[in-house]
Amino acid sequence: MHPLLGEDLAGRLPGYRPTSLPARETNGDLELLLPRRRQWAAAASTGRERARLGRRVGRHLVRTGFTLVMPRWGDWTGDLDEMAEVFAAHYPRRADLMRTAVAVGRRAWDADAVVLGTLLDDLGPWLAAEYRAVHGVRAPRPGPRAETGSRARRSCATPEPARRAGGTGTAYRERPGPALPTRRSSGRQPTPASRASG
Repeated sequence: MHPLLGEDLAGRLPGYRPTSLPARETNGDLELLLPRRRQWAAAASTGRERARLGRRVGRHLVRTGFTLVMPRWGDWTGDLDEMAEVFAAHYPRRADLMRTAVAVGRRAWDADAVVLGTLLDDLGPWLAAEYRAVHGVRAPRPGPRAETGSRARRSCATPEPARRAGGTGTAYRERPGPALPTRRSSGRQPTPASRASG
């Protein structure tokens, strides 16, 4: 692999400006996934199974909460704590639950049955409804979702593959929200490595 030669042009690149479209198409299917994950939680009989599910649920909820407000924040981060704090600035009443989701997503042993149930039955449905109202629902994809087959069996308590329910997207409507702290832009686009972190 050869290094690139020449002047560093990173400072001349436009800043990252996320819109509602990537927000919707990234995490706009939460409401379709919640029923299956509740089934997984009910079938989990060991701490290890709950830990696997908790890590997935926690991280997914944090990233969904972040992308809910991402277009208004105007930037991207892959850090779970920063995601939660950006969300909390917009939805302070849900801040504690989102921080709990961070803890569960990062430290799987925090995912006891009560905490997992709170995330799936309280934060999850509220977040799915708010996401639908703000960004709409992710457009249906042909074929099964990636979370199927052996991958699903390795990550949940039930042996059967997960199948995504059908559905249609809804029209996006902009809705004003409280002011968010503006992130100081570095003038550089996020690198693949920074997106993959967290």
